[in-house]
Amino acid sequence: MGSSVDRSNRFRRRSSAQILALLILSTALSNAAAINGFFLPGYGPKSLAVAGTGVAMPQDTLTAATNPAGLALVKPGFDVHGLLLHPQREGELNCTGIGQCDQAVADRSKREFFAVPGFGFSRRWNARTTLGISMYANGGLNTSYGRNLYDETRLRIAGGHPGDPGFPTRGKIGVDLAQFILAPTVAYRASDRWTFGIAPLVVIQKFSARGLESFAGLSADSTSLTGRGADYEFGLGVRVGAIYQMLPNVRLGAQYSSRIFIHHYTKYNGLFADGGQLDSPPNYTVGMAWDATPKLTLGFDFQRILFAEIGTIGNSGPSAAEVAGDIAPSRRLGGADGIGFGWNNLSAYKVGAIYKYNEKLTLRTGWNHNSGTAPSSAALFSPVAPAAMRDDFTTGFSVRLAGGGEISLAYMHGFGATTKSSQTSFLGVPVRSWAAVDALDIGYSRDF
Repeated sequence: MGSSVDRSNRFRRRSSAQILALLILSTALSNAAAINGFFLPGYGPKSLAVAGTGVAMPQDTLTAATNPAGLALVKPGFDVHGLLLHPQREGELNCTGIGQCDQAVADRSKREFFAVPGFGFSRRWNARTTLGISMYANGGLNTSYGRNLYDETRLRIAGGHPGDPGFPTRGKIGVDLAQFILAPTVAYRASDRWTFGIAPLVVIQKFSARGLESFAGLSADSTSLTGRGADYEFGLGVRVGAIYQMLPNVRLGAQYSSRIFIHHYTKYNGLFADGGQLDSPPNYTVGMAWDATPKLTLGFDFQRILFAEIGTIGNSGPSAAEVAGDIAPSRRLGGADGIGFGWNNLSAYKVGAIYKYNEKLTLRTGWNHNSGTAPSSAALFSPVAPAAMRDDFTTGFSVRLAGGGEISLAYMHGFGATTKSSQTSFLGVPVRSWAAVDALDIGYSRDF
C-alpha cells in the first residue's frame, strides 16, 4: 500500500511540474484583452464569473491574483484553466472635408481570438501558513489593422487616392502588449479574525508596434519607434493583502499591488516616455463579502488602478502645435516627459453573487463597471490602444465530479463602447474607436 501511495504522489508531482512548465511557456507567448484598461476583471472561471469580486471572497488557488491573503482560506489544491477571448475593435479617422480628403479612413482589427491559460497551486505548510504559486496574464492593447489609418489619412488630405504611386493600399498598423505574471505566495492566518498574505510579482512583458511611421517627426529616436518586432522585458513588484472576519457572516478585504518596475524597452525607446519605460501601474482594492444565507454569498469590490502614474500611459497626447513641429525635446516620443496615451486613473466597481444550489452545483454571476481611462483628449491613439469598455456582465457555474475534482465555466460580455473626439491634434481629424469583448473560461480544480 505504501509503495502505491508513493508512486501516486510521485506521479502527481511530475504531472504538476509538467503542467507548470507548459503554462509558463504558453502564457508567456499569449495575449489578453481586458476591460479595466489592460487588466482582466477576474482570473480563473470562478473569479471571472463574479466579475472579479474576490478581495474578501476567495474561491480557489488563483485568489492570489486578487488578494494573496485569501490563499489561507481556501482548500489546498490546484486550479488550471483556459480563457478564450474574442475582442472586437474598430478605428476611424474621418478626414472628410479636410484638405482634399473625400472619405473617412476606417478599419476593423483583424486578430479577434486569443487563448490565455492560467494556473494556481497551494499547500499547507502548517496550521497557520499556506504556500502557493499562481500564474496569470494581463494585456489588452492588441490591434492589427489591414489599413494604415494614419498614413492613409495624411495622404488623402494631401490629395492622394488609391492607385497613386506611394499610396498605401495595404499597410499593417497596430500594437501588442501582453503580461505574464508569476506570483509565489505566502498566506498567514494570524487569528480567527485576521489573515494576511504577500506575493512577489515576477513579470515578463512583451510589446511590439508597427505602422507608426507617421509619428517619426515626433520621436526622439525614430529608428526605435515602430516595426522592430517583439521586445520581451522583465519586471518585479509585490502584492500584499489582508482579510478580516468582522462578523460570523461578514468579511472585509483589502489588497495593494505596487508599481511593477519593467526594464526599459531597448527596441522602443523612441516610442515610450523616459527612453523606453512602460511599467505596470500600482493598484489597490477594498471590498466585503456577506454570507446572506448558508447558500448565498454576496460581494462588492472597489478597485483603483493608477494609470496616470506611468509616464507612457498617463502623459498627455501631442498638441496641435507639437504635431506641427513646435515640440520640446523632453516632450518627444521617448523623451523624459514624452508624449503618452493620455489615460486617467481608473475606478472599477464590482458586484458578485455565489449560490450553492446543492452539493454538486454552484452558480455565479457578477457585474463590473469602471470609470474609463481614455477621455476625448486621448482619442488620437485610441484606435491602436483601445480602452473604451466600461461595463461587463459575467455568469458561470461549477460542477463537482463524482470521482473528485470540479469543472468550472464562466462567460463574460464586455459591452461595446466608443472613444471619440470631434477634432484631434493630428491634422484636425476627428477620431473614433470602438471596442467590445466576449470571453469563455473553462477550468478544472482539485483539492488535496
